[in-house]
Amino acid sequence: MFSTGIRANSELAEDAKIKVSPHGIVINERLQTSIPNIYACGDCIEIKEILTGKKVQSGYGTQADREGHIAGINIAGAMKPLWGW
Repeated sequence: MFSTGIRANSELAEDAKIKVSPHGIVINERLQTSIPNIYACGDCIEIKEILTGKKVQSGYGTQADREGHIAGINIAGAMKPLWGW
């Protein structure tokens, strides 16, 4: 078994007029999308690669877990940034 890559399914976001790039849903450092009070996390988002600073698709399960945790904290009212943003 092997993986040959992933592609974000951003159709719902596009239909909702949320800003999307070729790498996925565009978020800020707190996982907020271009529409207030809408958050995104997991392999459908575009993140900044920590070593190069390039925008890439988030594609790891452990990263998605962390993003979900931070998104939940921020939805509850905190202002916690995504690590490495």
